[in-house]
Amino acid sequence: MNQTELAFFLIIIAGLLQGTFAIFIKNIAPLKWENFWIIFSLFSFLLGPLLFAYFQIQNLFPILFSLPPTSLYLPLFFGMVWGIGAILFGLCVIKIGVALTYSIVLGLVAVIGSVLPIFINHISFTPQAFIFLLIGLLIIVSGVFLSGFAGVLKEKIRNPKQSIALDGIILAVISGFSSSLLNVGFITGKDISLHAQKFGVPDINASSLVWLVVLFGGLITNFGYAFFILIKNKTFRVYKRLTRRLFLPIFISALFWYATFALFGIGSVKLGSLGPSVGWAMLISLSIVVSNVWGIKFKEWKGGVKKALKLQLGALGLIIVGVAFVTLSAF
Repeated sequence: MNQTELAFFLIIIAGLLQGTFAIFIKNIAPLKWENFWIIFSLFSFLLGPLLFAYFQIQNLFPILFSLPPTSLYLPLFFGMVWGIGAILFGLCVIKIGVALTYSIVLGLVAVIGSVLPIFINHISFTPQAFIFLLIGLLIIVSGVFLSGFAGVLKEKIRNPKQSIALDGIILAVISGFSSSLLNVGFITGKDISLHAQKFGVPDINASSLVWLVVLFGGLITNFGYAFFILIKNKTFRVYKRLTRRLFLPIFISALFWYATFALFGIGSVKLGSLGPSVGWAMLISLSIVVSNVWGIKFKEWKGGVKKALKLQLGALGLIIVGVAFVTLSAF
């Protein structure tokens, strides 16, 4: 297996993990959202990145504390903005439903998160690679929006009187733009990676240090907001009802979530200059496909919605075809 093949393998595994992590937290009762999100944030955005970086990098803390402050500003900032997008995502689900939220947010995340690295890194393409990437992204976006339409149709069949809130759509657009900046945070951490390499850290291992900084930015907004809600709702006492049965699925979910980006970081570096664009499009697209396959398995599409399910299957097929075109752009 050569470097490119290994990179794609790692990103495929990352997509499987990203599309699967949520199935472990389908039922968090009696925990409230804020109780759950504080635990999830600590494991996903802090402890996971810290432990992974510790095993990847010798003398992690001396290197971390010697980082020039100027190398931290942008990765932390983009991590914090991504954190705002993650919070808004939850609000959008309440306002406009899961299907439409996923289609708008993940459609924007796939495109913006793939295109911005091209301009930030001044990547030059061969005409053939550019055409493959452009066609792939257009097909992926078409598939994502068809998936969203199928989801909306499903809800309309089940709840004919349900209406879609305009403010929810606006929030979803903001969330999509903000959420795509997680990949930008990783890209702007190039100076962090170069600093670690001066201490003899391989570039692949140095990616774990970049994620540690970026996700700490996300921790600031996510943990901060959840803690605010915890105080506002006075739900500290709910933690008394936390059991091993509840804690273990949250831990596994957080492990899958962070492992996604650990593997993506390694795969992205192995792909070279195209990694952040091609790898990101693959990661988001595969996670959409996998999460929807789980949804079908758990019978989320039962109950007289065959027409919507057919559209959804067509949408997933489009996304897979789009991923194939994006993959070809790297060869």
